Amino acid sequence: LSILCIMHENGLITLEEELRAAQAQLDRLRLELRTQDSKLTRTKEALAIAEAKVKDHERTCAILADSKLERQLLEEQIRSIHVDYERRLSTLTADLSRVSDTHRAAEKKIEMLESQALARQQNDTMQRQMHEIHTEYD
Repeated sequence: LSILCIMHENGLITLEEELRAAQAQLDRLRLELRTQDSKLTRTKEALAIAEAKVKDHERTCAILADSKLERQLLEEQIRSIHVDYERRLSTLTADLSRVSDTHRAAEKKIEMLESQALARQQNDTMQRQMHEIHTEYD
């Protein structure tokens, strides 16, 4: 009986030691769980920040794509305007050349008419003088 009691007592001591060891193991596992939970929370936060950065990057890329498209459209409009102005400049230059030619021709005609008028005036003066001379001799 005393052997049984000792065995029983040894068994209880062994069970208590195992229970304490299991409790210590459980405490370590709880601590590890809290540590892992904390790491998981930080990872989720970092993931949320990364997702926000990705969304910002996607928005930035979309804005840049829109800006690039707008720039291409503006460059195309500028080229079109440039071609149109080159065409207008060419037309205006040709018109100016024609106006200049017409102006020179008009100046020459005016000079000719002035010369003819002066010649007529001189001719009229000479005829009057001749008429006066002729009238004096009569």
